[in-house]
Amino acid sequence: MPLRSGTLEIDVIAPEAGWAATQLADAVAVLERGDPPQPRIGQIYDANAVRAIDDEAAHAGRVLRFLETAEAARAMVRFFEHGPRAAQQELRAGLFGSPWRKEVTAAMDEATAAPDRAVTSYFLGTRIEFEMIARLEPAPLDTSKSPEEMRAWIVSQMPYQERAKAIS
Repeated sequence: MPLRSGTLEIDVIAPEAGWAATQLADAVAVLERGDPPQPRIGQIYDANAVRAIDDEAAHAGRVLRFLETAEAARAMVRFFEHGPRAAQQELRAGLFGSPWRKEVTAAMDEATAAPDRAVTSYFLGTRIEFEMIARLEPAPLDTSKSPEEMRAWIVSQMPYQERAKAIS
């Protein structure tokens, strides 16, 4: 039975002047708040309030992820591994999906060299992944369905792994 969906027409228009800057400022303000404080002994824990704070942080990370401006790229680096935990997944995905790859790597390099910023192994590992992507073509995908195909895929990975060793 053939399926057919309805037609949807949309008009893509340029945003109003200052819209992107406002979105960036609002997202940064949320991320600057950080994680909610841990409750102390005897303090009432309000799970709904914590969830709301986490949801707001995740949304702010998502705004930066899809804003696709150079300033948003730098903000993602700023808060990656140094912002609310609820935003980290969106921030990392945004770093890899950013059209501002050179700006992202430059900001990551600046952050790594800054004497007042702690660099986690996850941050550094992400920076290494960026370098591997920049220097190497994408690794072959594993589409194997049998042991023989799996062995062939492993063999196909060997040259890629050898080139990657020099980077990591």
